[in-house]
Amino acid sequence: MSEEEKLFIHKFNDLKLLTVKSGYYDMLQASAIIRHFLTDGNRLIDVVNRKHRVSILFQFDNFLNFNIRDSKILMVPTQLGDLHLKKSIFLKKLKRDEFLKTDFLQTPNKTLTVLDIINLAANSKGGVHLENSSQSKSQIDQNLLVSAINVLSKIVLIALQDLKNVIIKIPSNIPLFEQ
Repeated sequence: MSEEEKLFIHKFNDLKLLTVKSGYYDMLQASAIIRHFLTDGNRLIDVVNRKHRVSILFQFDNFLNFNIRDSKILMVPTQLGDLHLKKSIFLKKLKRDEFLKTDFLQTPNKTLTVLDIINLAANSKGGVHLENSSQSKSQIDQNLLVSAINVLSKIVLIALQDLKNVIIKIPSNIPLFEQ
């Protein structure tokens, strides 16, 4: 396994752990991981997937919305616990660049895309920087941002699961279940 693949697996697992936490600092860490996966100069998923060529699609349903006070998160993951949404007329499957441009959060004053949310959270003080960057000045409610990154993390994990499975191959001769 290459160093980049090991880093991907570690970050994937870290992101998974962060989705069960609900603190502001956890959200900042999750947003930094998502940024590294999807938007940094050498996007980690591109570096790792160059070898494996897995089709990565970001799946979500944009019919069901999370209402949080006067704002709405405009998409939900396709897997929530035991629920696995397979068919819906509102089910979307997008490649990364389309996904990043998709409206994600609607507040009374503005609508933010997936990329806006990633940048807003990752560029907040404690994310990938020690101080607020100029991009994080248009703050939204902290609890709303935590909820948004949590939903976004789940969508990203679902999209990257196949790549993770290709990297970590379990030999077929290892029994996973007793018969």
